[in-house]
Amino acid sequence: QTVAEMRQYIQKNIEPLGVPGVEVGQLCAGGKLAADLASGGESYQELQELKAEGLVKTFVLEVFPWTSETAFNALEGGYLAGTVDALIFYFNPLQCFVSNQLWELLQTTGFPWLALRTIGGGDVRHLAADPKNAWMSYWHDRAKEVLPIFERSGISDWAEFCVRFAASFPNVLGTIGASSKIDRVQHLIQAAENRSPLPAKVLEQLLALQRRWSEQVDSKAKPWTM
Repeated sequence: QTVAEMRQYIQKNIEPLGVPGVEVGQLCAGGKLAADLASGGESYQELQELKAEGLVKTFVLEVFPWTSETAFNALEGGYLAGTVDALIFYFNPLQCFVSNQLWELLQTTGFPWLALRTIGGGDVRHLAADPKNAWMSYWHDRAKEVLPIFERSGISDWAEFCVRFAASFPNVLGTIGASSKIDRVQHLIQAAENRSPLPAKVLEQLLALQRRWSEQVDSKAKPWTM
């Protein structure tokens, strides 16, 4: 809600670890902080103070479909430059969790972002096979639409496909994935070592789906239902 609240949480986390500050601070903004970010308010100066004190090295702004307006206004107004270094949101073949309006602005401004949830809920074949394999129904629905595109791509490995999706955008600073199995984490790292984009036609088809999903589903979703 405020930078003062953020300062308290930073201290609470760094003191037990014995470190001087946070390398990357993910801004999960609400209340006054969100309003200030959208309008260029005084919180920007307070965030700069955290940087000057060495408490935070880099800020990234978390974005969801239901918070995209804040990020859009901040980016369009030119307020982020020099304080917030990148956005961070779910970005994979099954999700582009920003509004279409914000997505278009990202493309024209070249502002960078980090791609969360790299493999999009699991292997697309597994998700498409049975609704029970998806922890939310929309994963299954989207997987069924993406599976034919994946199969026509000539790429046999879903992890590679997902990493190459992220690598198709030069302003993606990196992907952030996870797995409970070490061998899968190692496989993701290996796939990420080669920033090879997807074929243009494949990428075009995926982006068309994501624009429709954003308009018809994501932009109308209640917070935290996806």
